[in-house]
Amino acid sequence: MKKSLLFFLALGLSAAGFGQDSPLAFDSRQWNFGRVGEQDAPMRHKFGFVNRGSKPIVIEDVLVTCGCTTTSFSKAPVMPGKRGVVEIAYNPAKGGTGTVMKEIAVVSGGGKNSDKLQIRGSVTPRPRTVEEDYPVELLPGVRLTTSFLNFGYAGQGTARSMSVGYINTSDRQVELEARPAFDSGHFKVAAHSAPLCAGCRGELTFTCDLTGKQAWGALSDETWLYVNGRRAPDPVRSVAVGVDDFGRVDGETAPAAKFAPFYHNFGEAGRDAPLVKEMTLSNDGKTTLVVRHVKCEDKITTSLVAGTKVEPGKAHTFTMTISPDKSDMGRIAGNMTVIINDPKHPRQDLRLVVNIK
Repeated sequence: MKKSLLFFLALGLSAAGFGQDSPLAFDSRQWNFGRVGEQDAPMRHKFGFVNRGSKPIVIEDVLVTCGCTTTSFSKAPVMPGKRGVVEIAYNPAKGGTGTVMKEIAVVSGGGKNSDKLQIRGSVTPRPRTVEEDYPVELLPGVRLTTSFLNFGYAGQGTARSMSVGYINTSDRQVELEARPAFDSGHFKVAAHSAPLCAGCRGELTFTCDLTGKQAWGALSDETWLYVNGRRAPDPVRSVAVGVDDFGRVDGETAPAAKFAPFYHNFGEAGRDAPLVKEMTLSNDGKTTLVVRHVKCEDKITTSLVAGTKVEPGKAHTFTMTISPDKSDMGRIAGNMTVIINDPKHPRQDLRLVVNIK
């Protein structure tokens, strides 16, 4: 953080020109390393300079903008008329791909002088391995891009698709088949049972489909994949959170939920009685707030129910209860998840904690 601030201050010192008041006369202030590969070794360049001043000068620091650029220089005084060198190394593996433009500030004269140097070039991506593009081994010879699909928020009445890529890395044809592990009714996988030639690639299309019925809260499904009739050890898992379709909701007039508090710690307590906390759900928006779904974890109960409505400017009070059992000892905690028609925060998680003596 301090180095970054010093760098921009140093650039500010030479804003009127490339260190025009500095006694350091560089042979060149720019270096173009051309086109290199991301996998190539660091590119190195020496910026030579002459001290044109009448007094010895010391380079106090050489400031860079990122970890992809490193520097090397001597802090020994450079006498008048003598030469010095600032060496720059650029690591293409750390600087990203594409066009590169980095600035370096050479600070000298007790921080009064700043000479700006510049490096340019372009970095092409390194060749990717099959394992990088398809990191999940389904079974020996067949790999996937992923085995987990997160559809995020899924609006009622909508459908959205995502793909899982696959590749046959073996030297022979295989048969790949997809079968749902169970039918949740919320996810579909396009029927697939076809030969896959050696070295060939393809995609499986999964769809989160809420066009047929309403589904609120956490949704999940699993799909088993078979290679030549052999089932893979782990399924492809699909998850989503069912909420309102906010595509046509006016954010200016939408409801705005506020829970108070989100979190409550009862401190120390015994196991002889449930612990109850009163909470408030208020609506700071301009239209009616509706509770769509309430889901409590084990040991948590609530008086808040789906269908509860809160008008603009109003509040609804409810209770959350945590009920320790006889085997509990130490810290226990529980969550309650609420799905509401607030487009900014459609899912809210409330939490209770207690330390059982």
